[in-house]
Amino acid sequence: MDSVTRNTLSMKYLWTVPPKTSTDWVISGDGQMMKKEDAVARIKEMDDTCVPFFTKEKFREIGEQLKNVRNGSKTIQVKSLTGAVFEATVDLNNPYLYRLYKDPDPEPKEFVNLAVTIDYIHPERLLQYIEIEKSGSDISAKGLLIPLQVVHEGYPVKREDKTRKRDDVAESFNHARIAWEASETCKIFKSVLSNNASGHKINKIVGFACGSLAQSRLRAAFQHALLVTAKEWLENRDKQLQDEAPTFYLQDPDYTTVDEEILAKDFGFKVVPEPDGFVEVDERSIVLSIAPTVSIKYIIAGIASPAIVIWLPMGEGEEAAQDPNTQGVLKMATEYNKHSFTDKEALGKENFQQAVIYIRKKKDLKVRED
Repeated sequence: MDSVTRNTLSMKYLWTVPPKTSTDWVISGDGQMMKKEDAVARIKEMDDTCVPFFTKEKFREIGEQLKNVRNGSKTIQVKSLTGAVFEATVDLNNPYLYRLYKDPDPEPKEFVNLAVTIDYIHPERLLQYIEIEKSGSDISAKGLLIPLQVVHEGYPVKREDKTRKRDDVAESFNHARIAWEASETCKIFKSVLSNNASGHKINKIVGFACGSLAQSRLRAAFQHALLVTAKEWLENRDKQLQDEAPTFYLQDPDYTTVDEEILAKDFGFKVVPEPDGFVEVDERSIVLSIAPTVSIKYIIAGIASPAIVIWLPMGEGEEAAQDPNTQGVLKMATEYNKHSFTDKEALGKENFQQAVIYIRKKKDLKVRED
């Protein structure tokens, strides 16, 4: 079920651990404030030198806290670029009034926060927020300098549940898989893998933001069908090897219990809560994420160099508002060969946009240390 509103958690200041930087910049108010010019310089320095906002260590920390929230905890700690640490308060299941943007009904409706999720704010987006502030003004670390934000997901109290029954979802997905497997796009996809990645060391597939099957999304069905094909290709390629069996993960907050049951029981994919999927990605992974609303390319470029990535093109002029090509992404692109597979028929263009397959030039890389 799609979330309708996202609102930040209320936060209070705890303490500051000043970060190490290569340039001098000034923080004030125990790390709670920074001048606009210093904030811009800090963010640009990190982007230009490919210092990631997000690391596996940070994902593990926030992931453990989100797990605690699911078990009843009411607080989460988040850290700003100044080193200031804030405690955010979780407020679930309490109704509130809210009017949706462009809602023709002038009366606010009753909403309720049902979950806490992550908002991943990449450098370009953070700079957009800061640039509108006046020159010389103080920037709040709590408001604008926390790349890994935690937010409430709010839903209308009165809403229609559009989730379909398991058998209906399974049948629809089966039809999509049949269409996919008979397509020219699928044939090209398998050919690219077999001809260019037969010698790469791969033991994992991780899919991000592929969408919910249970909510009647055709694009989601075809993207999952592609992942099933990649899984079968990998298993067939390595069936004679005695190495550890490969593992398969999916991460998307939109997954329902019906999605999880079908994907896990019928196809062997483990659905993991965010941000656990990022922790699983390494140099022996296949990663898929097509036009997400999260900066997946930026995140992956900062934590690993997967054997294969399948997503929208990386390169100058190849921009996407939610998942832009930052300096780290552009640097990553130089390490891969690019292969098209979606441009021969409507099925490929409609369900995978302009996604391409990037296969790393080096067949084997040591798994990056955290």
